[in-house]
Amino acid sequence: VSQSRYSFSYSVKEINSVNKAINDIESFVDRSVLVSKADKNGKITYVNKKFEEVSGWKLKDAIGKDHNIVNSGKHPKDFWVKMYKKTVKEKKIWNEIVTNIKKSGELYWVDSYIKAEFDNETGEHKGYMSIRYDVTELMKKTDEIEKKNTYLEHAAKIIRHDMHSGITTYIPRAKKPIKRRQDTQPVQNL
Repeated sequence: VSQSRYSFSYSVKEINSVNKAINDIESFVDRSVLVSKADKNGKITYVNKKFEEVSGWKLKDAIGKDHNIVNSGKHPKDFWVKMYKKTVKEKKIWNEIVTNIKKSGELYWVDSYIKAEFDNETGEHKGYMSIRYDVTELMKKTDEIEKKNTYLEHAAKIIRHDMHSGITTYIPRAKKPIKRRQDTQPVQNL
């Protein structure tokens, strides 16, 4: 009897340890990445807290809605056809930077990993699971740098033009005074 109590006690302790580890992982995921699940038709079945925080869509409002609620329309249809082909036809994970739109109408960017889910017994396509990293600040900074580079390239073209115009305009006029000074002033010994 005491051996079975010890075994039971040990099992309970192990289960509690595993449950704590699972809770720690869930907490970590909720704070760091956006997670969503959808059925095979793209209807949302689950979103985590980070998804709610970034997109503005609460779980209770998003459930049953088409995943298009966050589609910004910035990507061509072929972009999503490739996602479907990769995840459903090839049964691989698709990864791209996606421009989404918040419930408020503001754009945000996510590094998206999408995987199709299949029934273990029948192989039937059941839905999608996605994990996304919010890269909005990185994309905004990249856009800012690109705009500054464009400005600098434009400024460099203007400077090159002005320098070229100045050289071809002013150097021929400056030759005569330089030549006169050379002829009238003796070279100084250093």
